[in-house]
Formats: sequence, C-alpha cells, structure tokens
Amino acid sequence: MINRPSERRLKEVLKAAKLEATDRSVHDLPVLSGGPVVAESGWVVFEGRDPRKESFDIGDGLMVTGSLDVFRRILQRPEAGRLLFTLGYAGWAPGQLDSEMEAGAPGSRSRSIARRCSTSRSTSGGAGAT
Repeated sequence: MINRPSERRLKEVLKAAKLEATDRSVHDLPVLSGGPVVAESGWVVFEGRDPRKESFDIGDGLMVTGSLDVFRRILQRPEAGRLLFTLGYAGWAPGQLDSEMEAGAPGSRSRSIARRCSTSRSTSGGAGAT
C-alpha cells in the first residue's frame, strides 16, 4: 500500500545515496510515503523484469523490490519506464487489512498501482503518482 506523496523529490534521495540516473526525468518524481514501518527503507515499483530475481511480480508488467542493486540497474536504463519510489511500508496482522477494507476504514480503498504508475508520465514528463 502506498499511502501518499511526500514533499520530497527523488533527486533528493538520489543525491543523499550518491546515485545517478541516466533518465533525468526521474529526478522530479515524488517520493511517496509507503507507511510508518521502517520509514527509511526504500521500495521501488517498476516496469520490466528483474534478472537478479530480487523482486516480486505484482501484475500488469510491474515488479516491486527493496533491492538497492536492482534500483541501481533501473536508474542506469536509458528510460526508467513506469516507476514509483516509496520510503517505509505499512504492515498488518493476518486478516487485519481485509477487515479494515470490509469495514470501509479511511484510506483502505483499493487503487490500481498500474494506474498510479502511469498517470503522471503524461503530465510531468516522468512516471509516478499524482
């Protein structure tokens, strides 16, 4: 689950981590808040394959990874493709999320990650959530 955009941009994270991106359009992507658990951990939703097998397939041609090596490889591509970067993650006990969604808890509505990855590509020149 990706909670919300933060005020940070990916270029700040790249600079702090001493990483370079071939596709400079990723610099202006928002850094999203993935949740309050381990808020300094980075997670990447990206388009493509992971030959290192350090990512999970989430459908619609998208993968998710917490691997710095995979993120470096994505940044070296001429075009990054659909990309979301989050810091932190949310966690639930078994069955907790299902219960919250059934009860209509605020923020529990499902939203297509594929749609979020592609919406700002056409409006901001990059990929990411709006």
